[in-house]
Amino acid sequence: MSRAVRIWLWTCCALVAGMVVVGGITRLTGSGLSIVEWAPLSGAIPPLSHEGWLDALGRYRATPEGRLVHPGIALGEFQVLFLIEWAHRLLARVLALSLVVPFVLLRRSIDDTLRRRLLIVAGLAALQAAVGWWMVKSGLFDAPHVSPYRLITHLLIGFAIFGTLLFATLDDAAPEPVPLSIAAGARGLLFAVALTAATGGAMAGTRAGLLFATFPDMNGAFVPAGVFAGGARAAFEDPLTAHFNHRLLAAALSLTILAFARATWSTALRPRVVLLLCALGTQIALGVATVALHVPIAIAALHQLGGLFVFGASVSLVQACRVPDRAVTGVTSWS
Repeated sequence: MSRAVRIWLWTCCALVAGMVVVGGITRLTGSGLSIVEWAPLSGAIPPLSHEGWLDALGRYRATPEGRLVHPGIALGEFQVLFLIEWAHRLLARVLALSLVVPFVLLRRSIDDTLRRRLLIVAGLAALQAAVGWWMVKSGLFDAPHVSPYRLITHLLIGFAIFGTLLFATLDDAAPEPVPLSIAAGARGLLFAVALTAATGGAMAGTRAGLLFATFPDMNGAFVPAGVFAGGARAAFEDPLTAHFNHRLLAAALSLTILAFARATWSTALRPRVVLLLCALGTQIALGVATVALHVPIAIAALHQLGGLFVFGASVSLVQACRVPDRAVTGVTSWS
């Protein structure tokens, strides 16, 4: 892989991480429903006149959120919401151009394997754009909020784009020869991180982070009364259950990562395991601070970014031991 291609791929990874942060800010500020149309080309330019802003405000006031959540919202307040969501969409357009233009310019330096992975990224990016609008539409007609199911889908596709790009970026590094159990364990960790992130999306979709400001208990209880009272759908629709699930899976994931670290500590995987442990510790601290401080925007957005970093560290482990048929002895099995 040439130096130019590597710099390009790392830049795209950074842009995706930035989109995750801006997307988190969009959600936390309630800005996601402020733009009521999907205009991939003309939407790149915000209203430039007072009349244009009044027209956008009028269309927003006709939505459920405009009528029920922000009745009588002033133009200045609306402009703040609009510009945050506009920045998120603009960053998506920048990412698209950052993928396409260098791909054309550097095509002779891109081998077949990387080309296939970039085509996967392109497909995921196109799907993400469609899912993003599908998510927004769920809050424009009947309810003054987006569907938590669609929000989770949007979040996980973003993680998949980042993971695919990161895997391609790290592809120069030779995989470590490890037993099948370790390679399978790395894949299991990656799945567990994604699942935990999905429960974080459920928390975001139900605003469950505001329910409990204590840790490790939840207002004095480790299993609050009423968890799963609404059945299986409560995991995605009930704030209490969504919050409990996220804490439970985060605790289980932490113990699993510690077990994996113990089993691989004496191997060549140690640097990447250390990276995963550092990302995990930071993410736990950000999660505790988020709920304890009643979901401040800056810390909550960093917590979402922290989840992406834990996911990225897990991707790096999968990349480092993705060829289990080169198994060797002398590495502790953790299965």
